[in-house]
Formats: sequence, C-alpha cells, structure tokens
Amino acid sequence: NYVNLSAEEIILQAAPISFDASTFEIWGALLNGGKLVLLPTQKPSLKELGETLEKYNISTLWLTAGLFHLMVDEQIQSLKGVRQLLAGGDVISPIHAQKLQQIHPNCQLINGYGPTESTTFACCYRVPPNHPVDKSIPIGYPISNTQVYILDNNLQPVPIGVPGELYISGDGLARGYLNRPELTAEKFIPNPFVETRYNALRARFANASLQRSKLYKTGDKVRYLSDGTIEYLGRFDNQVKIRGFRVELGEVETALCQHPQVKEAVVIVQNQENIQRLVAYYVSNEETTNTNLTPNLRSFLSDKIPEYLIPSIFISLRELPLTANAKVNRRALPLPDIITSESDFAAPTNFIEITLAQIWTDILRVEKVGINDNFFELGGDSILAIQIISRANQAGIQITPKQLFQHQTIAELAAVVTQTPLIEAEQGIITGFVPLTPIQHWFFEQQKSNPHHFNQAVLLKVKTEINLIYLEKALQELLLHHDALRLRFKHNESGW
Repeated sequence: NYVNLSAEEIILQAAPISFDASTFEIWGALLNGGKLVLLPTQKPSLKELGETLEKYNISTLWLTAGLFHLMVDEQIQSLKGVRQLLAGGDVISPIHAQKLQQIHPNCQLINGYGPTESTTFACCYRVPPNHPVDKSIPIGYPISNTQVYILDNNLQPVPIGVPGELYISGDGLARGYLNRPELTAEKFIPNPFVETRYNALRARFANASLQRSKLYKTGDKVRYLSDGTIEYLGRFDNQVKIRGFRVELGEVETALCQHPQVKEAVVIVQNQENIQRLVAYYVSNEETTNTNLTPNLRSFLSDKIPEYLIPSIFISLRELPLTANAKVNRRALPLPDIITSESDFAAPTNFIEITLAQIWTDILRVEKVGINDNFFELGGDSILAIQIISRANQAGIQITPKQLFQHQTIAELAAVVTQTPLIEAEQGIITGFVPLTPIQHWFFEQQKSNPHHFNQAVLLKVKTEINLIYLEKALQELLLHHDALRLRFKHNESGW
C-alpha cells in the first residue's frame, strides 16, 4: 500500500547485497514480474548512476537520504524517467524534495522509514507536491501487515503531539539477533497489545503470528501529528546534556536545515578537556559556498530554538561524508579547527587586550587567541561568558554580559570596557559592633518568646567514616573565615 509494483516496473538494484534495502529491490521486481537492473559497478560515481538510470529507463528507485540529496544536487536530470523514488535511512531535506517535484512533477517521492530489524520499511509517506520547505517530512503511516506503537516509558500509548518511542510489530519483524540472546531480549519485547492465548494458538500455524507477539524497541523518538501521520524527531540515544540541559541533536539539525541557504546539516557533541560543545556541519547552496554563514545561522537559530541548543561552532563542508551504505558518516566529520592561522592572527598590544586574551585562552581551552577572533566561533557560550566576565572583573576589567554578546572580539570589547583599581579587602578577623541587617531587624520585630530557639536544621548522611578531628578543624576554620558565623546578638535599652 506504499508503492505500486507490477510487471511494468524497472527497478535498479543499487543497494549492497548486505544492506536490507536490497531485499526490496530484488523481490520487489522478481515477485511482481518486473525487471531488475544490476549496477555495472559496485561503487558508481553520481554520473555513472545517472547514466544507468537513463540507459535502462529505471521507473522505481530506492536511494538513501544522503545519496538522494547528492543526486538532486548533481544529477537531477537523470531522474526524469523515475516514476517512484523512495528515499530514507536518514532525514530527507524538504528543500531537495521540493526541487525534485518542481523539476520532475511526475515523480512520486516516498519517504521510507524502517530499521533493518523490520526489513527495509515499516512506515512510508508519499510526499505531496506542496509540502512546505520549513516543515520536516513525516515518515507517514505503517505499511500493510505492520503495526507501530508510540509509547511512553511505561509502554503506554501517548496522545497526539506528545513525543514517545516507536515500537514495531508485524510480519516483517526479524526474529532477533544471531547468537545475541541478551540483546534480542532487550530489544524484542513481548507485545502487550496482543492476547497471549490467541497468539499462542496462531503461532502453531504461522510464523507471522509469532512475530506479532513481539515489539521491536527502535530507540527512535517520534510523535503523531494532527492528521495521523508520524513525525520523526530523532534518536533517544542522541540525547546529550550540555550545561545541564538535555539536547536532542536531531532537533538542532531540523532547525538548521530550515535555513534557506542550508541544504544539509549534521550536529555532534565535541568533548574537549571537560568542555562540551555543539558543533554543526552544514552544506550550503552553491551560490553561498564562499560566504561565512556563521553569524547568519546563529541569528536564524536564535529565533527558533533555545540558546543552549545553538551550536558553538559552525563548519561549512562541500558535502557530508557518507558510509558505504550512503548514510552520514559522523565519525568521518573533520575535527573543528579553531586555531587562528598565522596570517590572520592579530596579537594583543595593551594591558586590557593581553589580559582578555589570556582569560579567553584559559577558559576556551585554545592554544592562542587573537584580538579579532570571535568569542562564539571559538566555542564560547553563555556559561563560558559568565566565567570570562568573572575572571575579567577579578583582574580589574569591568565587563557586562550585554557588552560581550554585542562586542564579540577582544578588539571590540577592549574599546568599551572600563578598568577599575583592584581593592584588597581586609582578610583578617573582624571584631566589634555592627548594625542589624534588614532581615535581622525583621526577625527581632516578630518578638518571639524564645528567639534563641529559632533554628533551621539539615541532616547530612555520610557513607564513609568521618575523621572527627579533621571535621572539627574544618568547622573552626569556617568560623574564622566567615565573620557572620561569629555574630552574637544582645538586647539593651535601645533594642537589639
């Protein structure tokens, strides 16, 4: 019910034989009397792939999302004879979908979703010609003989619009992982929505019923849209924490791909010396390849997602690296190079610039900082900005958060900050009389009968054995360091 297969179809067998998509290509043709065309080479270039499509009049084609994007960009004319184009394995770019439909309106684009465990497809969505480019393309509905469930952590169905994990059941479900019983038990769980007695009876006659008794836990985060279609939101195991916030990388990628000058994007987390940064890799349109889009992208994202979701570093690539199965190869993405080249490096020249450069170097964990280097492009964020402001104030340089966000280089910042003399506060023990603070005035105005009995208690449980001598010394040092802990309140004729 998701694709038309008949004796008239000519299908290209482009997927590697070890890739589950090859089962669709091979059996989709042979079981329906169609024609199967084998690729002349195992790893064809885009030009060779395009020539094969035209030479053999391929009518039905399956491509991974990554390869689909490349074909639309480089070989879109070779797709003119394709009547059905299935793409999947990753998120499809709405911009590429629109481009294909505008140039080849007779080609039906189908977004095919399904992990290998469900045999190529579990859900499909026939993309309409008027699909807006600023909205993600849904994965659609479950195909025939397949059941899907969107469940919460308690395996309960979630309402429309509420994210949950996708579970799959049905005839296409695998039996498990070969020689990995523990992983099979973890991922293929009993289906609570099928009656055990009925299922056991049917299992005697058909393996399909046995497969319906299981649910495959995909780990994919999805939700129902108002029209009943399913929207893919990302992976649950792509959730990371940045500065205490949960970050869904797929959410950032989706927002970034909505920028009109971005064709594709991937976001990863970089861990460097206990500092976590979001790094965005993007492929821009041909006419903007020589333009630094970073300021524009950061401004664009600030209107769409919270500040903590905005990547610290943006890296422009000509194309995203792909695996042998034409999926985005995150491991092959180049490491962020935030070291300023010698030709562009401008050294600090005065006290303020030298001090700020040293602070930025320490906080941002970079080798060196020039006065024209951008704070955010070096990996800065709001939390690191707070640290820099604190260190600068300690050095006698007064900076406000607003100034740092408006003047993002040391050269610009040095022109607006103010210098204050360092004040060496008295660090010895303070004794004598002090006036009451406002809160202390309020407390004694309550005229409690036994004010000395007022207390706030907290109980601390320590799992390991405590050295009481060390504990007593630590408490004595606290009393000496914090003068307020040594306050004594006395009542006289004029009050407290």
